[in-house]
Amino acid sequence: MIESTLFIEGIGIVAGALGLCAWIPQTLDVWVKKKNDGVSLATLSLIITALTLWTIYGFLKGSISLILANGIALFIIAFVALGIIKLRVENGDPRLMILPNLLLAILNPPLNNKTETVDQEIDEIAS
Repeated sequence: MIESTLFIEGIGIVAGALGLCAWIPQTLDVWVKKKNDGVSLATLSLIITALTLWTIYGFLKGSISLILANGIALFIIAFVALGIIKLRVENGDPRLMILPNLLLAILNPPLNNKTETVDQEIDEIAS
């Protein structure tokens, strides 16, 4: 039974290592070549969530291959996501401003019904 478990965990470790190798080109593109075209942060967020759950599952099952493969993949993919965010902030990508602007609109509703422009409001505050 122990040999069988070691064999199964070995297969999991090899599968995890191959999966990690698949992220090397993406990591190099983002951090070395400074490219982030065509990468979806929403998709990466889902992958990060799934890997977090798989890592927790690995701990609960006591499976070293699940813990290692998913934990390391989680770290690498989060590293890629952070690189993409960094590049997009540096480039002033407006897609990163959608959520903060939406939150500001929800949390700071207009105090009156006047429709003033931003310039008029700035002039009023300055005087």
